[in-house]
Amino acid sequence: MSIKAVVFDLGNVIINYNLLKFIDAYAKNIPEAKMQHIDQLILEYSSVAYLYETGKISSEEFYEMLKKETHYGASFNEFSFIWNDIFDSPNKEVVDIIKKLSGKYKLSVLSTQMSYTSNTL
Repeated sequence: MSIKAVVFDLGNVIINYNLLKFIDAYAKNIPEAKMQHIDQLILEYSSVAYLYETGKISSEEFYEMLKKETHYGASFNEFSFIWNDIFDSPNKEVVDIIKKLSGKYKLSVLSTQMSYTSNTL
């Protein structure tokens, strides 16, 4: 069997991301009472994020579940913006692999990204 294509994930594969950037921005829109339990927030986030990142729930369901658990006070658009704004720097090792594979195989990227309307932030 020959390789016909190579598929890469974007987040934390091709491009590193900074989850703390998301948590810091997210925390600005939750009540102070919830901030006292930030460790619980991160655990809740992790279980809900797993459902989202594995395709078991939609972007809207992800937002609604976190909003309910943390009393998040911002819109879906703002949430989407801060979720998509976590990307940091390219993963040099993977970028080098992509360069070596380029021209030899079909290369694709699959990733989950929430859509938002930038003029409503």
